Amino acid sequence: MRYANLTEFLTQGATALTKGPIAMVFLEDLVEIDTTIRHHQQAGFSEILVFAPEGFEMAPVLEDSVHRIAFDYHADAALINAVNTVIDAAPGLWMYYCFNAEFLFYPFCETRSVGEMLAFHAKERRDAMLTYVIDLYAADLGKTQNAVSFEDALKLVQKRGELMGTHGEGEMSAFPLALDVIKPIAEKRRCAVAGCNLPEQTVVGGRAEDLEKVEQEVQEQFARKRPVRLKTEGAFHTYYMDKAAELFRPVLEEASFGSAEARVLSNYTGSFHEDDPAKIR
Repeated sequence: MRYANLTEFLTQGATALTKGPIAMVFLEDLVEIDTTIRHHQQAGFSEILVFAPEGFEMAPVLEDSVHRIAFDYHADAALINAVNTVIDAAPGLWMYYCFNAEFLFYPFCETRSVGEMLAFHAKERRDAMLTYVIDLYAADLGKTQNAVSFEDALKLVQKRGELMGTHGEGEMSAFPLALDVIKPIAEKRRCAVAGCNLPEQTVVGGRAEDLEKVEQEVQEQFARKRPVRLKTEGAFHTYYMDKAAELFRPVLEEASFGSAEARVLSNYTGSFHEDDPAKIR
């Protein structure tokens, strides 16, 4: 459905804002328009609003499945006003926005829809959450002059997921406990800490039977602390993924890495990555 402007959408298409989560995709140029929209549809957004200048084309099947709103980027504070206007029109709904060639990723997105992820956060009484948006850039600008190569950029992500699903093992549980509390209990049962989501929420990975023993001990020691078994294909971010990591190394060695033009924070160490391409790899 097409709308001449945001006002017309809010008048004629307001029913799209009755149920979330909602994605707003802003098209700046012609790069990876269709793949950006498909990615967010597959993530499970209830509705997708596409803000696009006149003349930008997308696949007809996609145009029929989104709300396309004519948009003028040259207007003062155009992006901020558009996002805030939609927020004001649908208070309380989960919303997200990105530009074309940006792809949303969040914890366990390999096996969970965005709706499932938000249901978990609602139970935790959170109003916002950390996600990752990956920009796609080509390794060789001589071959891909518009700077974006969907194939190159997603090659590593796809192969990593494939190897983790095939060669990884185990399961994961989230515990509402601090790292220093759950770690000794987990390691005693041959499990390992996979991630620290919050000061009082730690994810542990291990074999199903070992995780069950950890969950049991936690329930005995902390009656009000209920662990949540996660729907994952394996115990990610633990030594149960060592085989997948070993097989991923040759793929990583073939990838082109350049020196970073801006400092990038690591979500593993919390500090900045080094600039040396060899150390980044």
